[in-house]
Amino acid sequence: MSEHQDPEGAEVRRLLEGPTLGPDLGDLHRRLRRREAGRRWAAGAVGLAIGCLAVVVAIVALERPTSAPRQASATTVEPLDGRLLVRPGPEIVAVPDASVGGVVGSSLVEGSITGYMASPDGSTLVGTLERREASGITRQHRIVLIDTTTGETSTLLNAGPMEGFAGPFDWSGDGRRIAFRRATWSVDPTKRFPGEPERQSPCVVLVATGATECFEDVSPVFGLDLASDGTSLLVDGGLRAGVRMLDINTGAATDLVPPGGSREVRDALSELGFLIDRPIQFLGSSWSASGAFVSTVARAEESDGGLSFVPMVVNRDGQLVTVGQPNVELGQYAWSPSKDILAYSTGLVGPDDPSAPPHEVRSLDPLTEADELILSTDDTANVRGSSDPFILSLVWSPEGAWLAVGGRDEVRIVDMVNTGDSSPRVMRPYEGEEGRLIDWVAG
Repeated sequence: MSEHQDPEGAEVRRLLEGPTLGPDLGDLHRRLRRREAGRRWAAGAVGLAIGCLAVVVAIVALERPTSAPRQASATTVEPLDGRLLVRPGPEIVAVPDASVGGVVGSSLVEGSITGYMASPDGSTLVGTLERREASGITRQHRIVLIDTTTGETSTLLNAGPMEGFAGPFDWSGDGRRIAFRRATWSVDPTKRFPGEPERQSPCVVLVATGATECFEDVSPVFGLDLASDGTSLLVDGGLRAGVRMLDINTGAATDLVPPGGSREVRDALSELGFLIDRPIQFLGSSWSASGAFVSTVARAEESDGGLSFVPMVVNRDGQLVTVGQPNVELGQYAWSPSKDILAYSTGLVGPDDPSAPPHEVRSLDPLTEADELILSTDDTANVRGSSDPFILSLVWSPEGAWLAVGGRDEVRIVDMVNTGDSSPRVMRPYEGEEGRLIDWVAG
């Protein structure tokens, strides 16, 4: 299918493949939803965003049997520990209790700050400050640290005159280091529109001192994830680089998943009906809680030319362990902080289509290869509006007992210890397409 026949699909390919400063998964979802809204206003047409790929893609089912959602029963509602960090609009809010439908949170910070991820102890949120330059580019020019109790904000790093920052951001397990991406242009972006970055590099900064090391030879970077001990960094390198493991101490990078995938990975994709002689890209790679496993998402092409995204788990040697359900767009993916369980979502975020398959949250266990259905929206129409089913974020509680499922207009709290004992709790900390669930912190 040509780009003229499938313009939105071509746009997704450009965003994912670019030589540009590739977006992290959350940023990609937000950018395409904003573009979708703009097109609806400008053309009066139904927005497609990433979900346009569903025009040419049929969801491929795995051969293994799928489980039915567990039946919920009534139970006593108890307050939950910790606070949810959300962005309901132009501010970041800490919501103290997710146990009730109506919630009131304390505003931490307001303005052009994008919050990314809280520190392991929940005390600090890392984010970026952005501004619109005279050249027309919006540049994330400062990395900031936000106290999740007081909202006090401090500067960690300022970008150089021809630099910018981008997510994802990731903390080491001890909270001493933060990994991020840095873009470098050949001209000053404050004075002249810079076009594509000349280089994008993974970097690691020491929180206490601001001392920073960037690895210029490891480029491009579409995503990254810092190991809990802070000694190694996973780097998604796009179509030409696969998934690499970077040793922070030596700067040496080795292939964890080679470009195009290992034989095991390609065989698994072939069994699911994907074309392994076409380019395969890996996105969203991240470490499990123990560090024994790595999840990644294979973007692969089907026989009809459509693209799907397949969650996979490999071990530290890059050997394939298990595969999740394919989906017609990028889902949400999050490891439990307490055990090696991967939560992931399926479903199509727009356009409105009551006949589309329900959205699901599933848990993938690499030790048993169990792929369990946790939550399904089969009782909710697949259209925008009150209690729409779209799943836009997954965030675990600090102890891994609960999973927050962020939608467009509500957050559902799922008990991951006693899944069958209670219905998900519902809260509404934000409304509208720009609302976002950021993290769940202790305290």
